[in-house]
Amino acid sequence: MQRLRIPIIFLFLSLCFQVSALAKTIIVGGDRDYPPYEFLDSNGKPTGYNVELTRAIAEVMGLQVEFRLGGWSEQLRDLKEGRIDLLQGISWSEQRAAQIDFAPSHTIVNHAVFARKESPVVSSLAELKGKKVTLHRDGIMHEQLRRLGYGPDLV
Repeated sequence: MQRLRIPIIFLFLSLCFQVSALAKTIIVGGDRDYPPYEFLDSNGKPTGYNVELTRAIAEVMGLQVEFRLGGWSEQLRDLKEGRIDLLQGISWSEQRAAQIDFAPSHTIVNHAVFARKESPVVSSLAELKGKKVTLHRDGIMHEQLRRLGYGPDLV
């Protein structure tokens, strides 16, 4: 399967001087259910690798951050519409890079295909043609398969 680099959109470098001068709280969006990277704990508090990394960077830089984790589709929309300042854990693609500024990657996430035991082994995306594929709405694989024309088979 294909390896995709997962950058976190830390615009801290470009925002830090503007934000610190304004003493504005940076609103950080993320997925509420994407452990171990970002998720809501049993008390409903944001946690995970991306959340802790963002907190540590903000602390060192003297910045205030507020986390708003939710459904991925809504978080992506909120970034595009300016309701959040950053979106952590977003995968890079040419289409996304045309609309969103990305920081360098810090993690590589491998995506995989899982199927019932009796299903034939799938070793390429082309082998998914004509099969129903359940995936994360508006995630990188959803976008990639949609671009390849799999729209009607995506759940």
